[in-house]
Amino acid sequence: MSKYAILVVDDEEDILELMTSALMNKDHTILTAKSGEEALETLKTHEVNLVISDQQMSSMDGLSLLKKIKLEYPDIITIMLTGYAKVDTAMDAINEAGVYKFFAKPCSMENLQAVVKRALELKHLIVDRDILFEKIKGKEAVYKEFERKYPGITHVKRDSEGHVLLC
Repeated sequence: MSKYAILVVDDEEDILELMTSALMNKDHTILTAKSGEEALETLKTHEVNLVISDQQMSSMDGLSLLKKIKLEYPDIITIMLTGYAKVDTAMDAINEAGVYKFFAKPCSMENLQAVVKRALELKHLIVDRDILFEKIKGKEAVYKEFERKYPGITHVKRDSEGHVLLC
């Protein structure tokens, strides 16, 4: 897996330090932001693959931030943390902001690390899927060009047993 960038957003410095140390490894670059506004500025200048945001922050709340991220950066996977777990907030986070996972604070760092690993594996699969899709689209264009030049060339004829007929 290639190196991914994770943006951790929380208005508490202690939480940012804890999350950075818990998530730091050779496969990740960890960026931090102390507000939703700072996070959006960071996204303008850095390619980020995963955002982990607290819900309760002093200026912009996490749900508002993650909704903006979903609109402006739909390929970024998001995780929300909150110390005030409410079912409505979790449902809004999932349904409106498309969060990958919702955690109640305090959460186990081992669980968070495992979820981050799975989220980045998902990101890797999505990137691979998109690359393959583009290759397929390219092949389809080649086949269409062959068909335009040589009508019927891409049509495969088979006999009753399924063998390809060469005409």
